[in-house]
Amino acid sequence: MEPILATKLHIPHLKPESVSRPRLLRQLDAGQYHRLILVSAPAGFGKTTLVNEWVRQSDLPVAWLSLDAGDNNPNRFVAYILASLQTVVAGFGQHLMDSLTSGQMPSETLLTNVVNAISQQFEQLIMVLDDYHVIEESDVDDILVYLIEHLPVHMHLVVTTRIDPQIPIARLRAQGLLTELRATELRFSRSESAQFLNHVMKLNIAEAEVATLESRTEGWIAGLQLVAISLKGRENTSELIASFSGSHRFVLDYLIEEVLHQQSDEIQLFLLQTAVLNHLTASLCDALTEQANGQDTLEILEHSNLFIMPLDEERHWYRYHHLFRELLYQQLRHYYPDQIAILHLRASVWYEQHGSIEASIDHALNAQNYERACGLIEQIGMARWTLGEDQQLGRWLTLLPASAIDSHPKLSIFYAWYLFSQGQIDTADRFIESAEMAIEASNVNVSDIAGRVAATRAFAAFYRGDTVAIIQNAQTALVLLGPDDRAWFSVALHILGDGYDLDGNMNEAYIARRDAVENMDASVNLYQGLVAHLKLAVVLRHQGQLPRVIEVCEQQMKSATAGGLTHSGVCGWLLAIWGETLAETNDLDSALEKAQAGVELLEQGGDQAMLAWSYICLIRVLFSSEQFDQPQQIINRIENIARESYFPPWMLHHVTAWQVRLWLATGTIGLASQWAEEYYQTSSETLSYVTEAKDIVLARTWIAQGNCAMATRLLQRLFVNAEAGGRTSRMIEIRLLQARALYEVDYTSSALKRIQHAIELAEYGGFVRIFVDEGRHILPLLHEAFRANLSPEYTGQILAAFANKESVLTPQVPSTDGVDLLSERELEVLRLIAQGYTNQQAANELFLTRNTVKVHTRNIYDKLGVHSRTEAVAKARTLGLLS
Repeated sequence: MEPILATKLHIPHLKPESVSRPRLLRQLDAGQYHRLILVSAPAGFGKTTLVNEWVRQSDLPVAWLSLDAGDNNPNRFVAYILASLQTVVAGFGQHLMDSLTSGQMPSETLLTNVVNAISQQFEQLIMVLDDYHVIEESDVDDILVYLIEHLPVHMHLVVTTRIDPQIPIARLRAQGLLTELRATELRFSRSESAQFLNHVMKLNIAEAEVATLESRTEGWIAGLQLVAISLKGRENTSELIASFSGSHRFVLDYLIEEVLHQQSDEIQLFLLQTAVLNHLTASLCDALTEQANGQDTLEILEHSNLFIMPLDEERHWYRYHHLFRELLYQQLRHYYPDQIAILHLRASVWYEQHGSIEASIDHALNAQNYERACGLIEQIGMARWTLGEDQQLGRWLTLLPASAIDSHPKLSIFYAWYLFSQGQIDTADRFIESAEMAIEASNVNVSDIAGRVAATRAFAAFYRGDTVAIIQNAQTALVLLGPDDRAWFSVALHILGDGYDLDGNMNEAYIARRDAVENMDASVNLYQGLVAHLKLAVVLRHQGQLPRVIEVCEQQMKSATAGGLTHSGVCGWLLAIWGETLAETNDLDSALEKAQAGVELLEQGGDQAMLAWSYICLIRVLFSSEQFDQPQQIINRIENIARESYFPPWMLHHVTAWQVRLWLATGTIGLASQWAEEYYQTSSETLSYVTEAKDIVLARTWIAQGNCAMATRLLQRLFVNAEAGGRTSRMIEIRLLQARALYEVDYTSSALKRIQHAIELAEYGGFVRIFVDEGRHILPLLHEAFRANLSPEYTGQILAAFANKESVLTPQVPSTDGVDLLSERELEVLRLIAQGYTNQQAANELFLTRNTVKVHTRNIYDKLGVHSRTEAVAKARTLGLLS
């Protein structure tokens, strides 16, 4: 985390000649008995000055925090709150600060610890959050709400803002927990306007003229200040005062004209030339004005109340009032439009000379000096890319015309990479082609750039699911890339692993991704190092090595924390992979926490493939947690995204598979059957790993329909492919489904062999939920395996997980006669069973297929909690279901 900026924690300087406002100070005093004091009004109403005066008169300790846009980061927001409290009590909450600077998110537990520490440390305290309108992040609003609701009564929270924060103001108001000061209260009264104009600004104007200005400006303090500046030194003030009319915007435009015209030519020119700057310091101003009087002029402006504010106690850095700067810029654009690019260019040069390359790039872009901007971006492009800051790179490159990027093949590659990650496939292709054309036109050795192009081509093929193109381009990249380009060489290796992964060959994918990890210098290239490790973790998950996946995730989270990447998209992907793996081990609470946190990070902006994979991980965790409504919402969200931008097709196959499985789990067999029929009619006879998830759920649907023969044949073909590709996790799932299908048609011995093999494959990895998620259908087989002493300790662990699912093992005993327990068709089948009918005889009697009768029989067993025909008849008679 970046160092704390001490100037944000200082109570602003209060000028001795300011207007005292006792009526408002009394309202603030009364507000101490409420949870929150909200001072909300547009710019220029004296919010900060009022609160400043109040806290200076108070005997209570004060923690002050001046917010800026960077505080939209929840981690930074909490860190600065702790830092402001440390200005009151040195070292306060340092252990909490340390946990934040190590990259941990401000969880509810951490916030609780903050509140507890405040309650224990402070008997009374005023905390001021100034300029809260810069906050746009809802997570920060949530932190504020938490503080309002939980802070001790002796802590008084004050928020100043131009717009109301996204907090439950109406509820706080209704509960009597809120004191509000708004523009109506903050506007200067007639007497306050007179005191300001005549005593502070020393104008000595008549009472009637004060009334006119107060009326025309509606007591707007900034407007009155502009009026006062324009009136200074004038002999005939009455005529100017009488001419004021119109809205705030009109008045402000008019006053700025008058203010500027009343300044010396040198001051006017200085104001306009520096209007392009967000922050001002003497040497920077000198660079823009080509003068050597920057510090003197800044001090003159501050002394003259020309809307300039110091940002530090030493008066090194300043900024203009936002409205004042906007109007100065309008004047510059109107009178000197040809100077704007020149001034931005001078600022760009100054910032580059002082090591602030990012600010230099911004000014070069504003100057429309695109060649300079390209050169600056190339200086830091590789460093930013390896840190995973392709969003920042993308923002800069988006502001460049395509023709400027075309002459810089390295930038074309970065931009293509960014566009692919955002799902803009066609546009990305155009920039790959641009890089290739630049290489062809070059007379120098560009094999390293050609290697990067090939790697990017492989990345593009990855998004399209073209395994052949992935492998070919990745192998070409490895040949072209030099040994010193370790970052790109490792990227090419893990993309090669992507090709083998999508081809279903996990053995080769493991080798490529292992080599990528070993080749990557993670100490220099942390972001790409995380990506390489997580892709290795994905292969290990396919191979069924759950402990190693968890180990990789734990290690990489430590690396991400140490490197300050806990808020990055790749960390979100890490959490999702980790959560899904924990779900398989039956640690559902931790799994859900991590998977949800991972998706939330990626939804803030990141790679589309990482987001898609994380959504799928979360769907699985929610499914195993039997929270079926939320997976459907996520599926709908993915479909909406896919309609608006390109989504990797192989990801959509997984989404479809989960949709069908969700239908089956919630009893929507009609939709699942309709999908199965359509998919079977259009699917290829040749099996592909890319569509394996859909093929497996097709077999599931057939089993649910009672079509166990077709399901068994398909599953055997799928198993052969999974075994050849080293996909142990799939092999376990397929074996379980084979066991289900065989058991449904009374091939109990064969079913037990399949369940035995599934247990053997799963025991090393510690799989649990893959069994439990199959539900009651495999429970009798697991009992048989346990009685046969097949890995009894592990099988017992799985059965214990079933025992925790009360809905699975506890029959739904009706409160009356039990008739509602079974469906009408199931009761018909049960009566025939009681009469000794075989499945085939019952099928003939009821005009059903034998498999359908078998399905009904299995449902009867499940609902009655029994495992045989004899037990079913006995239980049914006990419940009164049979006479």
